Amino acid sequence: MGHAELKIHTTDGTEQGTGHNTGHAQGATRGISEFQDWQLAAGFRQDLPRLSWGLDYTQKAVLSSYLLKEIDRERVSPSLDAFVELSVGRGVRLRLAAVSLLGQPELRDRLFYAPDRRGAFDHAELGERHPGTWYQLSISGNF
Repeated sequence: MGHAELKIHTTDGTEQGTGHNTGHAQGATRGISEFQDWQLAAGFRQDLPRLSWGLDYTQKAVLSSYLLKEIDRERVSPSLDAFVELSVGRGVRLRLAAVSLLGQPELRDRLFYAPDRRGAFDHAELGERHPGTWYQLSISGNF
């Protein structure tokens, strides 16, 4: 008849320790530079005799880099993707996918200190990028 499957995968930085330390420049507890605290990936797929469809969702924690004169934080946009696959015969499948349906922006902020992070806050740069939704069409099988 058909098959349905739900997968959820999470990682937590605490599996590798606390994921935090005391910063030398400011003396405050902070995350480890370029350490991914957590991420989430979930997916649903249903396979029917000639048609398969599904959804995938991914999201990651903010990634921070602690540099001499700045703190750079970046958040990749969460992504909800959908797909439909159709069997067109002789082991050939046609797949249509819509990627990044939520259209959420990627965010980045950079905090600058003078003369370095032990000093006073100087200025900030805030960025936002909108990757938009895009579509993919693919054919797979033995040709």
